[in-house]
Amino acid sequence: MKDNVPICFRAHCIHISIIILMMVLSTSSSFALKKKIIHSGQPFPEVTLPIPGNNQDRTYLGLTHTGKFTPKQIQTEVLLIEFFNIHCPHCIEQVPSYNKLFHHIKEKSNGEVTLKMISIAVGNLQQEVDAFRAQHNIPFPVFADTNFNAWRAIGGKASPFSVFIRQGKNNPGIVCATHLGTNHSYRNVYSQMVDILELTPTEITRFAQKTIDETPPKPELFSPAILKEETYDAFRRLGRVKGFTKIELINHEQVYKARIYKNRNPKHLFAQVVNRATACDVCHDIHFIYIFNLAGEIIDIIPLQLPKAGNKLWDKNDIKKLRERLIGRNLKQPQPFSPDIDAITSATISSAMIFDSIAQGKELMDELQRMNQLD
Repeated sequence: MKDNVPICFRAHCIHISIIILMMVLSTSSSFALKKKIIHSGQPFPEVTLPIPGNNQDRTYLGLTHTGKFTPKQIQTEVLLIEFFNIHCPHCIEQVPSYNKLFHHIKEKSNGEVTLKMISIAVGNLQQEVDAFRAQHNIPFPVFADTNFNAWRAIGGKASPFSVFIRQGKNNPGIVCATHLGTNHSYRNVYSQMVDILELTPTEITRFAQKTIDETPPKPELFSPAILKEETYDAFRRLGRVKGFTKIELINHEQVYKARIYKNRNPKHLFAQVVNRATACDVCHDIHFIYIFNLAGEIIDIIPLQLPKAGNKLWDKNDIKKLRERLIGRNLKQPQPFSPDIDAITSATISSAMIFDSIAQGKELMDELQRMNQLD
């Protein structure tokens, strides 16, 4: 995987109105999973993270208050943010390299605070992150993005994913470069951070990057026509289908409704088709359908493609456990994912993303209500 050409824009060279406009344009619904991944020249979104509880991390970040903070408040000139998942094999492979990078920066800094780094663990619980950090002796702050909020804010598609940011005084930092996949050479990463720090305005113009280098799109596994057919078949398993139609919503795609007749008693049901790029760069994407009623109660879960270790598909027992955990839950009352109880063996990342997709169902119910679809 190639590094993108590094570019950055010093905050004082960018008018604040342009920054605000770019932030608005880069914002989307928390369920809009097709958002383009963040790239050079964009302001890093104002994601919030908890102030670390230990003095060492707070001192490193230059934070003196308690509560929440945003990355722009970190006292540094260049910030590297690594997005990863503790169950992703390539993310685990990158840990030694980034540990060495931290110590290399410290050795070269001579007491200055121009280069810093943090990690954000996508879809993991804080207790998992703390144990992982202790196990791998990670010396820099690591934050849990349990609900995928930071991941969605950058349009995340796979990890490990590194973002290089040129910080500005109390202004959103500007993304200078990104890297998808493992960074095995900590010395090369360090040199890239120094290059970003030392670029002059003239050099910045010379290296201006208008597009991001991304991997070619994967072949489409499920076309809209196939997904529509799969949804109709899912409804048909529950009874005779009438009034099957797709609902046009602003923030949610592939939502269908139908009247289902069984024993002459019609039921109004909805189906949400979920297509998600996984948070692991070697894992297949996630595709499934869940059906729910007017009250928001989940009636059924239909797997289309659910991967686990080795990209093997879930077996009957895996699917049975998933259904036992989710059928009967109410979308209006989202519940947190518990890996000890909810995770399918060898499919923790997929499980976390499925439960996160179900948690977004509250927003779906709210939109259906606004569109008078629940009457």
